[in-house]
Amino acid sequence: MAESLRSPALQRDIQGIRTPLERLIKHVQSGQRDVVVIFDGLDRLLTPDRFWAVVHQDFRALRQMGVAVLAAAPLSILYGQGRSVSELFDRVHHIPMPPFEPEHHIHLKSVLEHRGGLDLMDADAADIVCYAPGGVLRDLITLARDSGEDAYIKGSDRILPKHSESAIEQMGESYLRGLGPEQFKILRRLSKELSFDVTSSLNIELLVTRRVLEYSATDFRVHPALGPLIPKGERND
Repeated sequence: MAESLRSPALQRDIQGIRTPLERLIKHVQSGQRDVVVIFDGLDRLLTPDRFWAVVHQDFRALRQMGVAVLAAAPLSILYGQGRSVSELFDRVHHIPMPPFEPEHHIHLKSVLEHRGGLDLMDADAADIVCYAPGGVLRDLITLARDSGEDAYIKGSDRILPKHSESAIEQMGESYLRGLGPEQFKILRRLSKELSFDVTSSLNIELLVTRRVLEYSATDFRVHPALGPLIPKGERND
């Protein structure tokens, strides 16, 4: 993380833990070892200002102690005003979603297998669960879990396609909530024309909230669980 900008003094609670933490780090570094701190899950802080408000004090303190910092950040730091946050880091690596075409299901199924999911899932249910998240691993795990819950509630000892379809519909409805006519128009246009403008604030919001998924700089698609639930528009959409 860059240290080029002026920053306010470190907060008292950060200063309070700095001394014992610095002692520990120096002990590790004395053995000719580098220290790297990894922050995961921070991509859940969707807006760049919220992300930076949470992390900037901790990151500064660690960097001042000679510690390298790796952090998962929200997609919003790549676009619009969020770029001012990305410029505070030495490097920003954008990792797009993995493709979710059928030939790539082996990787997604391996995630379920390592978690024991395939022991409980019908083969067709597993295929459905691997397709519906659009390559989003977090959604894959959510759908597998929710499919299991639906099977349990309905008294089944196996996860069948109908249980997975119920979980997918539930996820789609969660992505549907809060959308208005303008967002629906954007999503319908993307589905038809595969056209998506990343300079638009409305589009960035759809991207950051994973209603739209990015597979490359020119490949954007509506989340598979959301697509079937988008209301039909007017002919002049």
